[in-house]
Amino acid sequence: MNWASSRLPGLEVPPTLSDWPKSGVWLPSLRTLEAGHDEAGRLDEPVKGPTSLLCAASAPVSAPVSPPASPQDGRRRRVSAAQRKVRFEQMREHLWRQGAKELGNLDHQDMVAFVVARKLQRPPCAPSSPGGANRAADKSRRPVRVVIHPQNGAPISLSRDFDLDKLRATIPDPQPCPRPPHYDRASLLAAAMARRSLLAQATSAVEKETCRDQGQASPRSRATRDKHGSCGPWSMPIHRDYARATLPMLASIMMSKRVSHRDRIDLPMPHPGAWIETAAYVYTGEQGLLTEHVRQNIVYLGGKV
Repeated sequence: MNWASSRLPGLEVPPTLSDWPKSGVWLPSLRTLEAGHDEAGRLDEPVKGPTSLLCAASAPVSAPVSPPASPQDGRRRRVSAAQRKVRFEQMREHLWRQGAKELGNLDHQDMVAFVVARKLQRPPCAPSSPGGANRAADKSRRPVRVVIHPQNGAPISLSRDFDLDKLRATIPDPQPCPRPPHYDRASLLAAAMARRSLLAQATSAVEKETCRDQGQASPRSRATRDKHGSCGPWSMPIHRDYARATLPMLASIMMSKRVSHRDRIDLPMPHPGAWIETAAYVYTGEQGLLTEHVRQNIVYLGGKV
């Protein structure tokens, strides 16, 4: 149940972080929203205090929850779970209302990562080890390997075996998003692509300046080694708030201590060619974007459709 790094012998327990307002949005703790479930709070060892996104999303199943001491306690627990769901839905609705403006926007200070969609190296449930056949039969688990590209430093490969049931229990079922009065699918996607192009140009200019100062290889020569780069054809900047609301697996990865603001994440998914449309749905909740490929990407990344 722990992150495994191909570069380091072990992974430190991430710092304990509470959720806090970002861009006017209140983020509920990433814990199961069902009555009777405690907050998860550990990776390698118990972590005290508020639960971080990573800890709660990836913690192992805890000991059975003791029955409520009284009927009143049981009712309070159920009310608390209902309140968490309502608050989460309000948060997600707020994000969706702002999504068309925020898609591809890097102007505010919320934690963002450049997520590059990669093709799956094997089917999601294909065994990769002698014991893999048993894991493959368990469709509630998802082994994932991602590569983190820090802005300064060598790439880091992280492997994780996610419990999909626990991930999905941290988000409520999506509610239909009210369609804006002037919604146009083509215009929304075109605007997202235009922002990506501007971002790619700005990134390229910064890279050229950095390479000239440090005497490194040019971006063109580096592109031959990594053709997709930080702004490659299947790349989109994703804010943590939006990942938290719809893609809990990505939110868990983004809250790893190994990931910093504006780092790049190579993330495998069933249909990388549909990543731009997938990101557009994550930001707007627009049902017209839910093609079959988009649905499969969301479900693969621990979301609900």
